[in-house]
Amino acid sequence: MAATRTRRGDMRDYRVSNSNLAYDYSALERERVQEVRRPRIRTIARPKVYLRPAERVSASAVAGFIGVAVLLMMVLLSYAQLTQLSASVVSLEKQVSALEAENVTLTAAYNRAFDLETVESTARAAGMSKPSPSQIYYLDMGASDSASVYTHKEYDVLDQIFSSFGQGFYSVVEYFA
Repeated sequence: MAATRTRRGDMRDYRVSNSNLAYDYSALERERVQEVRRPRIRTIARPKVYLRPAERVSASAVAGFIGVAVLLMMVLLSYAQLTQLSASVVSLEKQVSALEAENVTLTAAYNRAFDLETVESTARAAGMSKPSPSQIYYLDMGASDSASVYTHKEYDVLDQIFSSFGQGFYSVVEYFA
């Protein structure tokens, strides 16, 4: 077959074949039949989709979440301890009120047991009596009281500095021991 070209200069469709300028009426019909037989390939232009790069979890974020979890657990444990302590405070307050009532009872019993009249009557029953003036003896210490004071030897400035450093060292050792 000869090479054919389509020229579109004006509105008419001219087919040039074998250098013949005659108009080919059946060319369009043949072309339509061939197009029906050939499957059309359709290309769909899809928009480009730009994907975000996969994000990584930083180590500081993980450490922060772990720290928050630890602090949350510590707060929960402190609330549990607070509840336990408040329960023990309530029980101790009950014990204090019971002990105060017992203290009042025991103080009254003590005052009844050591009443002066009861003690004197018990002493007379046992044969005790007040001492007579002949039974009282006074000791006379005619010598005056005396005390001896020893003075320390005066040290020079260098000895005082060393002694103060030594005392400071011993106080530090005593504190940490």
